[in-house]
Amino acid sequence: MGKGVWGIDVSKASVKAVRLEGGALTQVAVIPYETAGTGEAGDANAQIKSALKQLKTKYKIGAEPVVFSLPSHSTFNRLIKLPPVDDSKIAETVRYEAQSQIPFQIDEVIWDHQLVDRPYNPGEEKEVILFAIKRDIVEQFLNQIAELNLNVEAVQFGPVALFNFLVQ
Repeated sequence: MGKGVWGIDVSKASVKAVRLEGGALTQVAVIPYETAGTGEAGDANAQIKSALKQLKTKYKIGAEPVVFSLPSHSTFNRLIKLPPVDDSKIAETVRYEAQSQIPFQIDEVIWDHQLVDRPYNPGEEKEVILFAIKRDIVEQFLNQIAELNLNVEAVQFGPVALFNFLVQ
């Protein structure tokens, strides 16, 4: 295989994957797992890991970059309105707002924001989407799949992955 990139979506019931190369879709896969398990986190983690192992073996995923999308239920996103501020102050204002809007300690999450790109009138509130995921969720996931030796380039969650896809 040539040089492509894998996009893998991990959800509650399956692992879904696509492989893109040169802008073309070259592979599509869905590997469901048992949803009738114990409901324990360890059980779900084992099923996810098993599905990823099957995916890697069947499609011979080696050194190609892999971008993961984690389930949205483990994440936080919110549209907020900023008070009218100069563009140079947006990042500082967002950081302040994030500390009060994100329902976790700011040092416990990986977060970012995206300004809603549209024309704003002078003095109008600007809209920003906040995204956050608890750092330990990402670290636990990466530790869980470390032995699979995948070339993980990024971990995102559904809404962010979709946004990134649409703006590319």
